[in-house]
Amino acid sequence: MDDPAAAIAEMARVVRPGGRVVLLEITPPERLRGIHARVLRMATPAVGGLLGGDARAFRHLAETVAQVPPPERVAALMDDVGIGDVRWQRLAGGMATLHAGVVTG
Repeated sequence: MDDPAAAIAEMARVVRPGGRVVLLEITPPERLRGIHARVLRMATPAVGGLLGGDARAFRHLAETVAQVPPPERVAALMDDVGIGDVRWQRLAGGMATLHAGVVTG
């Protein structure tokens, strides 16, 4: 997401009241953040280029992971646009975060 606030607002807009919004994001882990960033920056484009043929797209993925807002900020953005009962959980040692909430209005 280039603009997380706008993307989350659009999700809230298109989901009917009472519907669930669920986000699964690749996130930098709390521990080993520096190592994770280096490995992601080097390995993802190389492997993606071999398997998918477009290293540039995978380089972009590695760059955007570093810009993902912290889970608390994503939860606040969800709440700001009318997604309530927001809960989040780090998965895979913090390398992914799952957010879920219910559209209130």
